[in-house]
Amino acid sequence: MGGASLLCGSPSHIHRYIRLYLLVLRLLLLLLGFLDHSVEGYPHRSSSCGDT
Repeated sequence: MGGASLLCGSPSHIHRYIRLYLLVLRLLLLLLGFLDHSVEGYPHRSSSCGDT
């Protein structure tokens, strides 16, 4: 309850939190994508290297 009123009182803080939240979200998505690519890429790379 107190947090909501605090946010309503200062719009600048809202923008700051939103920007920070989006930045963290973007970093998480990048990290997840990187992990997915690395996990999927390793076996493909090893198999391609083994074939040649």
